[in-house]
Amino acid sequence: MFVRRSLAVAAAIIPLTLLLSACGGNNDQAASSSSASSSEAVSANSQLLDSVKVAAGEAGKAPTVEFAKPLSLPKVAIKLVTQGTGDAVAAGQQVTLRSVALSAQDGSSLGENYSKPKGIPFVLDDEFKSSAPLPYSIFVGAKVGADIAYGIPAQAASQGAQAVPAAVVVYHIESVQAAPPAPTLATPDEVKQLDSAGKLPAVTFDDKGLPSVQIPAVDPPANLVAKVLKEGTGDVLTSKDSANVEYTGWSWADSKQFDSNYGKGSPFKVTLSGGVIKGWLQGLVNQKVGSTVMLVIPASLAYGDNPSAGQPAGTLVFVINIAAKA
Repeated sequence: MFVRRSLAVAAAIIPLTLLLSACGGNNDQAASSSSASSSEAVSANSQLLDSVKVAAGEAGKAPTVEFAKPLSLPKVAIKLVTQGTGDAVAAGQQVTLRSVALSAQDGSSLGENYSKPKGIPFVLDDEFKSSAPLPYSIFVGAKVGADIAYGIPAQAASQGAQAVPAAVVVYHIESVQAAPPAPTLATPDEVKQLDSAGKLPAVTFDDKGLPSVQIPAVDPPANLVAKVLKEGTGDVLTSKDSANVEYTGWSWADSKQFDSNYGKGSPFKVTLSGGVIKGWLQGLVNQKVGSTVMLVIPASLAYGDNPSAGQPAGTLVFVINIAAKA
């Protein structure tokens, strides 16, 4: 079920999902103050990471990271290992991060993104602050070029999540810039204009009622699009409602279907106050029960351009049948 926002990750996956799964629990593992400065954040169990040393690698290669092995990590820890020399990062800006994850037991690599063409951008907004207060507190105020070590205790297997071994993740702040404007919900007139210009997918249904889409060979819309394919006659959904839905999802980039429960007799219950990607929350509120809706969701309202393994990247297209209130 791709639309859920899961914080459980496999050990080999680095960036923010691993970071979030480790820091979203105990209060003693979070920054004590939402306004904590970078220097204050360094004191958050930083002694556990005193042995961590980072030496920059060649272009396109991860740095050499040394630390005492096995490294004991009874608590989440964070430490500014290398002071940057570039611009200081401010709240609300977008940082581009490189990262490498290593086993705390033996230092073996769990993954890295230095070999990728681009780093991964994150906007240090209120959502980031709420989800990851400790990393937020050290990223804000750090300088471009900084290396930040993040120690993650081992996590036992739980229902729906695999065990995650203790790890050391080193984040490198590659650049900082103003955050791009957040996508908004396109107005009905804007949707009509996009549709008439051939810039929206065409949706068809087979004799079993299963949808398919033909995605045009153009750039996807910058904003969230909600196009009503069939208007229902039921209640208008609010952010306080839950609904049972059928859906199918495709990637705009390659038109590949990545998930569907259409025609399977098991509707998905979506709670419109949270728990799913933002594009669903924003696109389904104010729709009527009984409607079938196409959503075209920008990456920033879905899983981003560099999601965790198994999640679709970039702009996504969904056809959703709002079967009933739940």
